[in-house]
Amino acid sequence: SQTNLLHLGQARLELFKTFTLPSVNAQTTKDFLWLIFTDPNLHPTLLSQLKAVLKKRFKGNVVLIGLNDIFQDFIEDRWLKDDTPVLFGDRDVVRDYIQAARSHVLVQTRLDADDSIFRDLIHNVQLQTKATLGKDAIQHRFNPESFSPKQYKVFCTERLIEWGYFNPWNASSTKGHLFGKETPKFCVTAGLTYAYQVGTRSQDMPTRAHNKIDKLIEACDASLHRTHNCVDRIDAGNYKYIMIRSRTPTSTAMQGVIPANKVLQNKEWPTKQDETWNEIIYQNFAVTPSSVWQLREVFSKNMEPILKDALKGHCAKREYGCKESAVNDLKKLLEEVEKHSTS
Repeated sequence: SQTNLLHLGQARLELFKTFTLPSVNAQTTKDFLWLIFTDPNLHPTLLSQLKAVLKKRFKGNVVLIGLNDIFQDFIEDRWLKDDTPVLFGDRDVVRDYIQAARSHVLVQTRLDADDSIFRDLIHNVQLQTKATLGKDAIQHRFNPESFSPKQYKVFCTERLIEWGYFNPWNASSTKGHLFGKETPKFCVTAGLTYAYQVGTRSQDMPTRAHNKIDKLIEACDASLHRTHNCVDRIDAGNYKYIMIRSRTPTSTAMQGVIPANKVLQNKEWPTKQDETWNEIIYQNFAVTPSSVWQLREVFSKNMEPILKDALKGHCAKREYGCKESAVNDLKKLLEEVEKHSTS
């Protein structure tokens, strides 16, 4: 339903190339499979670009799959049918991982195509899982019948940085703005990770919905010997901020795209912009600041057609988070862009 929205699609691809790809490529472990899901009818212009950039820039196991209905249970291999389009990479590699997951602890991390993860994220959640679920798996000789109740663990981001296209403190900025957030209890979708013990399936968890996890699953507490069937925070190691979430008009929900009052009225972050650009963005995420600024320039030059495409596709079939408030925000932005383009 969004196949021909090329301006929106190109903008989202540029976000992926700027934020997501370099951070995944810079992971300190390569022992993982990266599954990328896209519209099976993705426009050939965008598909050829995506395949080319993966071939040129990503060094690791990656498979691009044309699938709108993302699986809930990786181990249930019926989601990967013989006719499911595999657009890049090897279908058999995915099947090998599915087979291995049936007799090993499985760790899954969610990452949107405009997010970045810090360099040690995959390594650290693997170590955290190994120390708990992995240890139990070894003691039980990886026997799926040995665990009652079924074991799982959830890992969430505690501190993240948002990059926004608009700068609420300096309207003439060509860099956008950076804003740090802490979520010590709530689980944001960025970097949300599920770990499953041998024999555990997704339906064995009380919920996988990020906004219900803190309500339905207890926090882990080693002092109480609560090390599984609980929520833990991803070990940040020597890093403070472990995720970047980008906030641009390509976002379906438009949440945070127009800076809220708490951002506008913040006194700390206007003074931390240069420090964060210079000392955190590349060091933590392998994202070069200049690439973000260039991305913003591309957005600025093409904002009108991007917004028009976003409005056309916002409530299209399979687009999540269709909200009247988001549509209204898009319309207001488009009015402003059109007003300035004709003035």
